[in-house]
Amino acid sequence: MEDTDNKRKREDNSTNLNPENKKLKNEELIVINNETLNSLKKSNNFKNDFPYEKDVGITKFINENNPGFTVSLKQRYNDFLVNEIDEKGNVVHLTNLKYEKKKVESEVDDSLSQEEKDNKAFELLKDYIKDEEKIEKIKKIVKDNGKDNTVVTTEDIPNKEDRTKLHQFFRKHFSNRIETETKINTVQINIHWANGRNTDMRSSQKGDSYWKQLGGEFCQFTMFKTNKETMNAINIIAYTLYTTSRSLGIAGTKDKRGITVQNVTGYHMTPEKIEKANKHLLAQGIQLGNFKFVKKGLKLGDLKGNLFNITLRKLSIDDNNIIENAIKSLKNIGFINYFGMQRFGTTSLPTYEVGKAILKKNWRKAVDLILMEKIGESERVRKARKIWKDSHDPKKALEEMPKNCTAEISILKAFEKMDQINAYSNALLNIPRNLRMMYVHAYQSYIWNLAATYHIEKYGYKPAIGDLVITEEKQKAMDSKKRGKHNKEKPDIITSENIDKYTIYDVVLPMPGHDIIYPENEIKNYYEDLLKKDDIDPKDMKIINKEYFLPGSYRKLIVKPGNVEWNIIGYNDEDADLALTDLDKINGKEAPINIPDGKFKALQISFSLPTSSYATMALREVTKMDTSIKSIKESGEVIDE
Repeated sequence: MEDTDNKRKREDNSTNLNPENKKLKNEELIVINNETLNSLKKSNNFKNDFPYEKDVGITKFINENNPGFTVSLKQRYNDFLVNEIDEKGNVVHLTNLKYEKKKVESEVDDSLSQEEKDNKAFELLKDYIKDEEKIEKIKKIVKDNGKDNTVVTTEDIPNKEDRTKLHQFFRKHFSNRIETETKINTVQINIHWANGRNTDMRSSQKGDSYWKQLGGEFCQFTMFKTNKETMNAINIIAYTLYTTSRSLGIAGTKDKRGITVQNVTGYHMTPEKIEKANKHLLAQGIQLGNFKFVKKGLKLGDLKGNLFNITLRKLSIDDNNIIENAIKSLKNIGFINYFGMQRFGTTSLPTYEVGKAILKKNWRKAVDLILMEKIGESERVRKARKIWKDSHDPKKALEEMPKNCTAEISILKAFEKMDQINAYSNALLNIPRNLRMMYVHAYQSYIWNLAATYHIEKYGYKPAIGDLVITEEKQKAMDSKKRGKHNKEKPDIITSENIDKYTIYDVVLPMPGHDIIYPENEIKNYYEDLLKKDDIDPKDMKIINKEYFLPGSYRKLIVKPGNVEWNIIGYNDEDADLALTDLDKINGKEAPINIPDGKFKALQISFSLPTSSYATMALREVTKMDTSIKSIKESGEVIDE
């Protein structure tokens, strides 16, 4: 039975991680009078309000002739299913929750007493150690529970495979009692009681041998999560397993709003331990399965993309030709590879504003922006922010701030620990790095979106002289050099001589940074003007602070989805589940039934996208709808929280 204190601690954490949010009404406004907000309003026409797509540079469509249609965008998070595609091109699915350990035929009858088992084992040991005197010494170690700290050293065992077999023999028959390790600089093995002293131990080597026998030092498992940010889910899993999030590896992050499936690796973890966590994780909307050992842990970028299965409810038209033409256009022509609205946060303060302040080394403004009052937040968050605004007392603000406000809590804890509220740079550094970098990446994405729109306005949907291009072959070469830690390879540049070799699908635009090149045409001037307007020099992105190292990267301007499929389904119940999740399939849930003459119609569409491309931007191309939270709420949609 679980320890009561641990159980209570877990339940308290569960409550903190999922605070009940009471939303403010749309018409409620917050009046903020502080130096930071006033300066923002003056310099950037900043409004403390949710942004539209146009506010983050999203304005163009590829196929303007498609009239579009209205649907319910993300009304329910289980209408948005995402499955990771691994580096080998396999779609990741959760198919089982149980770990079936491989059964090994026992050489010792389990019905025997421990003493009888040991005697049988000593007989078998003669196949490995021929010196009977040494076997007798090992018997004495076992019988006396190692009280004399005796160490028995074998004769030379030149063959590594034979040494491995002997290690495995003792682990199997004398687990937790006898330890073995190869003696340093020899081919001999030391054998001693598990707590023996004065031994020539190499525990790390022993550990490597143990995990190698299992198949690798990492246990890979599939994570199924519901309506959770990826890092939030990882933190919950780490807490449940009594470990740190650093011991868990992922290939990519997924949106909160949706049900997503992806691989995770855990360093020096056993499937049995992870499997037991499922009973605690179920209430958090997380389940783990498909366990196996692997030699390498996952790191960001170790994937090919994602497969999306999306249900768009309340389809507004009956003309299937319009839908079919729109989806054919998406499949054959593609969509503008804008960074979606999720990239810029879910509050009335776009995250790129914080990123801009950080890149300008205005640490105070960055902190003030994170802590300031925002519209549309829960009453508890609003109260905590007001306490901070009125008192600047980090302890009092922390008492009210919900645990899922990670950035705010990190800053307030830093202020409390340092006993001062003006160490802004250090306070920012207390925010977990992945979250801290999210702000500056949002600014890069904001600039990229603006540049993408300008490129289309200037050159249309065709490559131009001076554009940067990366073909499929070039991308493979760049990826290979990246994995091999060679010097970073640059894109090719279109000239009048080679322009016929390239298409719009080869064109890339840079994410601003200190180690990228810019197009050799008017797009370069546009980038420079945008950054100059914000008083940011790309060269500073290297020297600003080692914690905000931004070399930059390249992103395709136009993307074509793969594996595009669609169908129309009729339904009567607005809250009916219209698609099966991986967990539904494991639990044997029946597939939804199509009701052709149902009260409502839904468009179900599936497609695959490369990593970092946004499904919402593909849907935008099909429907011609604004995907921002502000626009969705203005249309009367109730977003399932």
